Amino acid sequence: MALTDYTINDDSFYLFACAELKAREKEFIEEQKIKRMVGVKSANEFLRMLHETYYSKYLTDTGAGVNYNFENVVTSELKSMVSFLKDRLKTEHQIIINLLTLKEDLHNIKLMMKSAFLSRDMEKLFIPVSYSYNQLKRAMDPGSHENIDLSTGSILQYAAMLGITEKNHRTAELKLELFFLEKLYSLIAAIKSSMVKDFLKHIIDMFNIKNIYRNKFSGEKIDFDLFLHKNGFLDIKFLKNFENENLEYFIQQISKTRYAPLVKQAPGLPHEATDEVYSFEKSEELFYIYFFDPVKYTVSNLEKIVDFFIKKRIELKNLSIVFTGILYDIDRSKIRHEVLLLDEDKNRSNW
Repeated sequence: MALTDYTINDDSFYLFACAELKAREKEFIEEQKIKRMVGVKSANEFLRMLHETYYSKYLTDTGAGVNYNFENVVTSELKSMVSFLKDRLKTEHQIIINLLTLKEDLHNIKLMMKSAFLSRDMEKLFIPVSYSYNQLKRAMDPGSHENIDLSTGSILQYAAMLGITEKNHRTAELKLELFFLEKLYSLIAAIKSSMVKDFLKHIIDMFNIKNIYRNKFSGEKIDFDLFLHKNGFLDIKFLKNFENENLEYFIQQISKTRYAPLVKQAPGLPHEATDEVYSFEKSEELFYIYFFDPVKYTVSNLEKIVDFFIKKRIELKNLSIVFTGILYDIDRSKIRHEVLLLDEDKNRSNW
């Protein structure tokens, strides 16, 4: 389906929420300012510039420099996102929160399983966005009635079971990821938004492409059935054909699909070319921005809310890349290479 083919109906229930988000668009940092941030000489200077933005409310010490934990800013804003969505989404649309926090939720549940697997506390690596470490830990216990959503609860119980039945932790992680995305897809499909459902189908395709690429690049011999997710646009049978093929053949074939820019511009490929090379992640983010572009012609709907928070997540990632790069004195051109700036990158993305 082309990106402009979706019929997006306005929903009066979301009129106030979308009006709020429209007003909040001023929170986004102008791209010219992000470019200036990339060029600063120190972490302290970056934090001083950030103090002039919406994110100043999270900055307790702009002189902390190398001792500043920028992830606190990211986590605080993600918590704010979750709180906003919990208060404003219809009951049947609450699963959107799980979609928007997919990265953190998957990380956390894998972490909980690994913690149980190794009998080791791993709270320092936990990302407390929707729930605390102890909440998820208690929810893994048999018969637990911890106050968490049913989807997360069922996935945690499955993770606990895998921790007992699977001897190989890598296999357990892959099985957990499959279960997680299948569960999420079944719930997202039920909300009857073809655009949001297709957004997740694209995410699933991205998972599959990255998993196959990593498998081929590393030479890891893992059965494709352990990590290929169904419910994407790319058919499982098509993807299974690459199990016994080399990386170059895989790249050639994916280059014939809608996802050609991902593999053509992925780092480390044989046809890599200087400044025209983009990271897979940045190309993926550009795809999602273009995918939701039609919602700008609408007024109030679920899709418009999802679009706002996708852009919010991308901005947070940009800021984290810039701060980390400056902190470790990475070459500024390399930092710029990883940061998504739509006014520059859109014409070179090939989407």
